[in-house]
Amino acid sequence: MKIPILLIFFSCLIYAQSNSNLDKYIEIVVKNNTGLKPLEETVESYNYKIEGAKSSYYPQLSITGSYTRLSLFGEFSFPYNGKMMNIKFGTPDNYSLRATISQQIFNWGRTSKTVELNEIGENIANTNLELNRFIISYLVVPLYYSTILFKESIKIIDENIKLYQTKIDILNKRYQEGLASNFDISLIQFQINLLKSQREDLVNNINKFRISYNQLANRNYTDEFSPDAILEFEPIKQTKIELLKEALTSRIEFKQFREQENLSKIQIELSKTGDKPNLNFAFNYELRNGFMPEMDKIKGNWNASLSFSYPIFDGFKTKYAVEEGISNLKIIDSKKSDFEKNVESEIEQVLSDLKSIENKITYEKEKIKHSEISLNIAEERYKNGLISATELIESQNNYSSAKLNYLQLIYNHIITKYNLYKTIGKPLY
Repeated sequence: MKIPILLIFFSCLIYAQSNSNLDKYIEIVVKNNTGLKPLEETVESYNYKIEGAKSSYYPQLSITGSYTRLSLFGEFSFPYNGKMMNIKFGTPDNYSLRATISQQIFNWGRTSKTVELNEIGENIANTNLELNRFIISYLVVPLYYSTILFKESIKIIDENIKLYQTKIDILNKRYQEGLASNFDISLIQFQINLLKSQREDLVNNINKFRISYNQLANRNYTDEFSPDAILEFEPIKQTKIELLKEALTSRIEFKQFREQENLSKIQIELSKTGDKPNLNFAFNYELRNGFMPEMDKIKGNWNASLSFSYPIFDGFKTKYAVEEGISNLKIIDSKKSDFEKNVESEIEQVLSDLKSIENKITYEKEKIKHSEISLNIAEERYKNGLISATELIESQNNYSSAKLNYLQLIYNHIITKYNLYKTIGKPLY
C-alpha cells in the first residue's frame, strides 16, 4: 500500500461520467413503464375529442322512415252524376321516408372555442405525460449510481481483505517460528470475516437495485442491470440566478400553469357566448303518401327553414359562469407565484448542500492522505514490534473508512447534483 495506489484511486474517481450508460437505462424505463400507458392513451383520446368538436363545422345529414297503420280516418260519400263518389281524408297505411340536412350557420364562436378548449386539453395531457416521464427518469438515477457506489465499495473492501490476508499469511509463518501470538492472528481473522459480512450486504443490495430497476422498466427481474460509469466529482458552475432562470424556462410545471391559464381564458370566452344568438338552417326532403286527392300515392315534397334564437334572460347563468372562470384564473396565478418561490427555495437549499459536500470532500482527501501515511508508519512499527496488532488494525481500518467515506461523498454530490437538475427541470431523456 504505497502512494501510487492512492493516485490510482483518485484517477478512477475523476473518470469522465460521460462514459456512463445511464441514458440507455432511462430510455428503457420511459419506453416500457406501465404507469405511462394510461397517460399516453389520454393524449390519444384528445385527438378524438378535437375531431368530435369540429363536427359542428360540417352539415348534419339524417334519414328517417316510418310506417303507420290507422284504424280510423275521415272519409265521406256523395252522389255525383248518378253515382256515389267516395272521398278519403286519410289512408290506413301511411309511409314516410325523410332526409334532413342541417347546418349551424352562426353560434358566436362556440364551435371554434370548443375546438380550442380540447386542443389545450390535449396540450395539458401531453405536459402531464411529459412530467411523469420526467419523474420516472429521475427514479433511475439513485438505482444507477447506488449500484456503482456499492460496486466500488466492494473493490475497496476486497482490497482491504487482501491486505489483511497478506498479514495473516505473514503472521502464520511468524507464529510457526514462535515470533507471533495466536491472538494477533485471531484479531485479523475477525476483521476479515467482518469485511466479508459487509461485502455480502453490498452484493445483496446490488441485487435489490437490479430488481427495483427491472420492476420500474417492466422487465424480467433477472434481466441485467450493469451501470458502467465511474463516480465523478464535478462542481456546479452555474449561479443561483442562472439556475432559477433555467427553472422558469424548463420546469414542466410552469408549462402546465401556462396551459391552465390558456384553458381558463378560453373557458371564460366560451362562457360569454352563453347569452349570445344562434342561427341554424335546415332542409328536409320527404317521400310519403296521404296527400289529397290521391291519398295512397307516394309523393315527394320538401321544406326549408332558417331558425334564429336569442336568449334574453338566463337567470344570470352566463354572468356567474364568467365570474367563476375569472376566479379560477386568479387561483392559477397565485399557485404559479407560490410554486416559483418554492423552486427558488429548493435551489438555495440544494446549492447549500452541494457546498457542504464539496467542503467535506476536501477534508476527506486530506484524511485519506494522512491515514495512508499513518498506516505505512503503523506497518513499519508493527514489524519492529513497537505497536500491537490492535493498533495496526485500527490504522488500516481508518484508511479503508476514509476511502469509503470519500466514495460516499462523491456519490452524495452526484445525487445532490441530480436533485438540482430535477429542481431546475433538466430532462434526462
